[in-house]
Amino acid sequence: MRRFVAIGSGNFQKQETLKIDQFIIQKTGKQNPKVLFLPAAAKDDQGYGKRFKQYYRSLGCEVKQLRLWHTKLEKAQIQDCVLSCDILYLGGGNTTVLMQILKEKELLPILKLAYQNGIVCVGNSAGANVWFDYGFSDLYDDGSVYAYVEGMHVISGIFYPHANDVQSKSKHQIPPISKLREYTCFKGEALYFENEIMITHLR
Repeated sequence: MRRFVAIGSGNFQKQETLKIDQFIIQKTGKQNPKVLFLPAAAKDDQGYGKRFKQYYRSLGCEVKQLRLWHTKLEKAQIQDCVLSCDILYLGGGNTTVLMQILKEKELLPILKLAYQNGIVCVGNSAGANVWFDYGFSDLYDDGSVYAYVEGMHVISGIFYPHANDVQSKSKHQIPPISKLREYTCFKGEALYFENEIMITHLR
């Protein structure tokens, strides 16, 4: 079974996504699942990675981090690392930055293989955007310019993460892309998909 969780946004340190994270862990069917965290959308921010590891370890998981902007691992080693986890988690940050490094490291087919193999794939904000046909993204992280960034086309549709008033206003100023289905998530919410079909909206 192919499984994907798209998180709108949320501060895990404040437990804003706790129920979602517990749901993700439960979907592995394991008591102590192996989690691989990619903070690439935040350009491998060390503090972000450290806080994530501490948080998911507190939930009973084994956690590793793959820092794509700094890794010296070869492509085959990266693939082994990705395919050996139970949960593959792409963190938040900038969607364009994330797609850039995923393409540069030739990681797109590896992520798709992990998804096909049944690994529970998770994306938070920018990390969720890249799994859809397009993600609605703040290009410069300052709220000045929003655009549709093309993703991996795993889930058909457009994803709108942390759908706040600013994004909603910007959305109406930008014509939608063709007739793709739109998925919207607010802070502390997530969408759960099985075999590319949305099953539930987690709140």
